[in-house]
Amino acid sequence: MKLAKWMMAALLLVGAVGCGTEASGKEEPLPDTVVQAASDDPRLPEGTVRRLTLTDLPNRCRVAATCGDLVGVDCGAEVDGPYYYVEKPTGRIVEYCGGACMMGPSPDSPYCRHCPPLGWTCKDSP
Repeated sequence: MKLAKWMMAALLLVGAVGCGTEASGKEEPLPDTVVQAASDDPRLPEGTVRRLTLTDLPNRCRVAATCGDLVGVDCGAEVDGPYYYVEKPTGRIVEYCGGACMMGPSPDSPYCRHCPPLGWTCKDSP
């Protein structure tokens, strides 16, 4: 019993020290883009749109906002259509929002994880 208490105390001490890392006291800035785009998630159903050509958007879709290298594409979100956040240079969909989020995000869903995504830093945009 005493050995278990000693081991717990040692683990707590190691955790408190941070395994030898030095904390700078500053928060790390958010990345400009998300490391894994939502469209790269293997849980997406077959046939899911994974890229958008911003110069040739599908019907009812329009570029609604731009923030750095991310573009907000509204495809009728006001009437339960999707809203996509897209990387401007690649067309890769970073996040699915809008109508895709009607049922609320579930923990295992590739949709609606961050609406807007972490790389969206503009204040006056969706």
